[in-house]
Amino acid sequence: MSENNEVEMELPIDTSAITSTEVLNRINALLSLQDKQNELTEEMEKEILAIEKKYLQKFQPLAEKRFEIVSGKVEPSKEDQQCKAPIDVENLTSKPSDKGIPKFWLHVLQNTEVKDLLEECDMEPLEYLVDIKIVQVGDNQDYSLDFHFSENPFFTNTVITKTVKLEEDGELKEIVSSPINWKDGKNFTVQSKKKTVKSKPTKGKAATTTSTTVQEVIPCFFSTFISPSEDPVTEEEADEIMYIQYQIIAKLKDVVIPEAVNFFLGRATDSEEQDYDFGEGEDFEDEDDEDEEDEDEEEQTIKRPSGKGKAQPQQPQDCKQQ
Repeated sequence: MSENNEVEMELPIDTSAITSTEVLNRINALLSLQDKQNELTEEMEKEILAIEKKYLQKFQPLAEKRFEIVSGKVEPSKEDQQCKAPIDVENLTSKPSDKGIPKFWLHVLQNTEVKDLLEECDMEPLEYLVDIKIVQVGDNQDYSLDFHFSENPFFTNTVITKTVKLEEDGELKEIVSSPINWKDGKNFTVQSKKKTVKSKPTKGKAATTTSTTVQEVIPCFFSTFISPSEDPVTEEEADEIMYIQYQIIAKLKDVVIPEAVNFFLGRATDSEEQDYDFGEGEDFEDEDDEDEEDEDEEEQTIKRPSGKGKAQPQQPQDCKQQ
């Protein structure tokens, strides 16, 4: 990302409450303490990263077993089904023709905030999504999300990869998306449209009108996130697009993929908003609060930023696969 779009910009310092040189000296002492705390925080984050790496290696076989069950490669045994809180659904009948868990990842995504990016044209292709894996890239902090697809009528890729590259200090550097190899006539992310161009009249020449066919990008999950179809016009726009991409990747990596079955069942949430129960009694809401709540509900957590900041990546979960 460009230096001009750093979030860590020098902000103006408010010195209005510093009333003497003695107070100034004490403030500088506090800044020294802050430096030491920052060093300890950095040390703590490195240790947390090591612990995450250790346990994510333990998570890997569980994620692989989930893939095998979802894709229908294996049938879970009675022992496999012994969960702490099994669910039951009335009036179900046996369907031996059902393989694995049909449309598992489509239902998962539809029960997350990613649903706001899903369009009708995304639905059928996502029925062929059989797994999303988190993969460590090399020995550094870089990682990728690998979207695994079964054979389908839309593209030849079996895996579409989105790689997150980070600076040494953990700042987001770039996101690289592998291209989609579309089958002939199956690229639903673009449409042909005729465009009329009228030339200006010149001396002794009348204006002429010509028509040409252009390819327009159709906004959807595949064109916006999986493999962006449109090149950004400006560097600022490129940074904004990358920021949106990172928000989605972070949600999937840190929240959705580890809890996929609960999102499938619709009993998990990736919303950052929380409801607080103050108990019965006085109602703290008034009409203004309700209006503000309505406005908040219309806003998406995954949204286009102002362009004045830089994505603040969480420490990646340094892992092989999940």
